[in-house]
Formats: sequence, C-alpha cells, structure tokens
Amino acid sequence: MESGQVKRLGQTLRARREKLGLSQRQLAAQAGVKGVIHVSSLAVIKTSREMGRALDETTPLDDNSLKRGPYVWGKAESEALAQQLGRELNVPLKIVRPGPLVDYTAYHPPGRLGREIGPWFIAMGPKRGALSVCDVTTAARVIRSYLQDFAAAPPILNMVEAPPPSRLELMNRYRNDRPDLSVFWFPAWLLRALSGPAKLIQKYALGSKAPIDVAAAFASEKYR
Repeated sequence: MESGQVKRLGQTLRARREKLGLSQRQLAAQAGVKGVIHVSSLAVIKTSREMGRALDETTPLDDNSLKRGPYVWGKAESEALAQQLGRELNVPLKIVRPGPLVDYTAYHPPGRLGREIGPWFIAMGPKRGALSVCDVTTAARVIRSYLQDFAAAPPILNMVEAPPPSRLELMNRYRNDRPDLSVFWFPAWLLRALSGPAKLIQKYALGSKAPIDVAAAFASEKYR
C-alpha cells in the first residue's frame, strides 16, 4: 500500500472514531468487560536516537509513525485508539509491546536483521551490534501472567529478551538450518547514508508525501 493511500485510509479511520467509540461502548456494556489487554509493538514509540537515551515504558508514542510504514502506523493508531476508548469506557487497559517476534523452536530471522533474496541473505548493521527480539514463548507467558493477575500487571510493558542477542548470533542461528545460504553484511553507516537519497526519490520521483526511513526499519534500539 502506498503512503498516500495509507494517509487517506488514516483520515477515514479517524473520521469514524466517534462512531467506533459508540459501538465499543455498547459492546463493552453488553459484555461486562472488566479489562482489556492490548498487544501493540515496540515500533510505535520514539527511537533512542530521537530521545537521546535508552527507551523504556515512559517513552512517548511516535507522532509521525507513518514515516515508518503502514504496519507501524497501524499499530500506533490502534494503541492510541485503545487508550482513548479505555478512558471513555472507564475500562482498565494494559498495553504489552513486544519487540520483533521470533520463534526459537522454528526459527526465522526478524525483519530488522535483513532480507533473504534467493541464495543470499542481506544482513543489515554491525555483526556484533545487539538486536532486541522477543521469543513467542516469552510473549505467551507474559500475556498469560496478565490474565492470571490483571490488577497486579504493569499498565505498559516493553517486552524483549535480556540480554539481547547480537545480529551475528541471530544470523548464525538461521544458518545452522540453512548452510546453503550466503550472507552479505550491509554496513549500517552506508544504509544511513543512502536513507536520505532514498527518501528524496520516494518524495519527488514516486510522489510519496510520507517517505519511509529505510535506515529506521533496520535500526537497533536500546531499552532499559
């Protein structure tokens, strides 16, 4: 979906929020909802580069999430709507934000590590740089703990494995099952250098009003 289409869709959805809120209030009242667990994403908050520090649960939502693409924009909009409806409905809300999800029992590398193209895997960033991820088993256990004791659970939780694995560790885990795969490491500095021109091409050659920051899509974040 092009960014212009995403933006128009966003305007339409925002225009329907009042009607949606009414429907949600009616449904909540009828169902006797006692609390809601909203599964969001760590991608919706501002970056550590923007904040100038490691990220935590107090880090605000990125108010320009569209530049990170439709997925992040959708997650950010849904979290903002969940918070709004929680206040309006007076229903307790808990937000869980998992990092890039991986399944270590059937492993495939997270998107932030890079892309597989034919017999090659183009890995982004420094080999020894940390890349925070969240195993699906961890995510399931945490969400189950919320269900078991909703009142005691924190209102917002950023969920990643500790300590975070390096990009090389994540790549080697995949190559254990794919020894046929060749890996090319794309330097982070070069990706950052090309990101600016790529945004200009999106804006002027492709007519995008919200060009995507390619470097941000593969960046590593620091959490505390």
